[in-house]
Amino acid sequence: MLPSKLSWRRRSPRGGGLAVALLVTVCCGEDASAPPPVDAGSGVDAALDAAADAPRDAASDVGADVGTGADAADAVADAADAAADAADAAPPPIACTVVASSLADLSRALAAPAPGSTVCLADGTYADANLVFTAPGTAAQPIVITAQNPGRAILTGQTQISMGGAFATLQGFVIQGGQSLGGSLIELKNGRTSCDGCRVTEVAILDVDAGNPNDTKWVSLYGQRNRVDHCAFSGKTSQGTVLVVWRSSARTDDHRIDHNLFANRPAIGSNGNEAIRVGTGAEASSDSRTIIEENLFEAMNGDAEFISIKSGANTVRHNTIRRSKGTLTLRNGAGSTVDANIILTEGVADAGGIRVIGPRHRVTNNYVEGVRSTSSARGALSLVAGKLDPGPGEYAPVRDALVAFNTIVDCEQSLILGAVLDPQSTLAPENVTLANNLVSAARGSVAAPGAGLTTPSVFGNFYFGAPLGFSPAAGFTEIDARLTRAPGGLMRPSAGSPAVDAASGAAAVTADIDGQARSGAFDVGCDEVGAPGPVRGPLGRADVGPTRWRVTVP
Repeated sequence: MLPSKLSWRRRSPRGGGLAVALLVTVCCGEDASAPPPVDAGSGVDAALDAAADAPRDAASDVGADVGTGADAADAVADAADAAADAADAAPPPIACTVVASSLADLSRALAAPAPGSTVCLADGTYADANLVFTAPGTAAQPIVITAQNPGRAILTGQTQISMGGAFATLQGFVIQGGQSLGGSLIELKNGRTSCDGCRVTEVAILDVDAGNPNDTKWVSLYGQRNRVDHCAFSGKTSQGTVLVVWRSSARTDDHRIDHNLFANRPAIGSNGNEAIRVGTGAEASSDSRTIIEENLFEAMNGDAEFISIKSGANTVRHNTIRRSKGTLTLRNGAGSTVDANIILTEGVADAGGIRVIGPRHRVTNNYVEGVRSTSSARGALSLVAGKLDPGPGEYAPVRDALVAFNTIVDCEQSLILGAVLDPQSTLAPENVTLANNLVSAARGSVAAPGAGLTTPSVFGNFYFGAPLGFSPAAGFTEIDARLTRAPGGLMRPSAGSPAVDAASGAAAVTADIDGQARSGAFDVGCDEVGAPGPVRGPLGRADVGPTRWRVTVP
């Protein structure tokens, strides 16, 4: 793998948000596979609750009511999008309170940072950074720890950043080569003090931990209402997940992970090497309410699940996944939403789509193209057979799910309805609404063999290119939707397509993959043809990563 390179060409501000704190802390000598106990509360004041609760509370409810509540779902999306737009305002200029010219000076400045201070590290390359601190920021006076010139303070050697407290931002650093000093490179806690209302932004972690035999995480989130955005993560070749949400079942997390680049993760050959994991099987029955949106994943091949959701009420939306083996997997938990994601395999064998396990999930408006796999775990859209009384980590039955308005193009195993991944888990998905999905240019049977569906509601689905392979065929129509390659690269219905105005039923999906409002008679598939508003299309490198400087990775 070629090493990553840095480029100092300025980028126009595209996003950045408030300077809310991001706490980082690394556990010394702790088992990286299991987090140490962390106090859930850290005294964050009510301003944070008022700012964050409304859109996230609404977002957590989207998956709860299947097939109903369209107005509520729209209100959720509008509130969450408005909050995201406010957070993505152009980043403010850096006004250093203190400029440190050495790591020793930086550590002294972080020993007792004053609320509202901006602690800067001067341009340069610094070896063996071990920064452990607690930031007493407030909503009105956050603490910022930043490179004086983002992208020009480079940390090498053995690195550890442990940050706890509240309302702190870690910003603009490059961590390149070298090794993680502890189980996590950046950790949002200091000992038992978690970080709440904190932020990691415009940080690049490149080619760290090469040859490290230990399980390491690059970013570990603790606390509540933290944000990781506009970062670049590339070249992790060692064991361990890139970004983990460690959580307690006693409370929600309400994190936001957005506008990041995850790239260049080779196959590791073992479990636990996802790009993002939210929770563990032990917290499957509780809600995290983490939002993962507007991220770009490229060649993330470390695990069978490039995103693994192991908790409830999460939202995964508007992400683009390219050339990544594995699947976007709702592995544990209930009531999560997977909406308007674009998955392009681009010829990579065993790159899959979306895998659904557990109750009350909502899978809508997604686009999957080019799946080439005969594995029952890697269909374009796979509903997994469950176990009646599952234990932690086992396959919970799919129940009361909404799977609607998705477009699947040129795929083997376009649909796996009741994928049997474990001989003890053969319970067919139950009460699934499978509606207005569009399968085009299918290879092999559209629906691969599985346990089937129990008491489903199936209507308005189009397929073409291969036999259906599923009985009964009610709710499926064999018809060429006449898709054409549109600007941006997706296959979309052409003028006069039979998919236009052909949706049936009352599935509550009132916007399309572009965020455009569906109106009148809806169109089958993820795209509402001719709807007003901009067309999103797949994300590219220019849409993610640092905003004030550019990092170039293979």
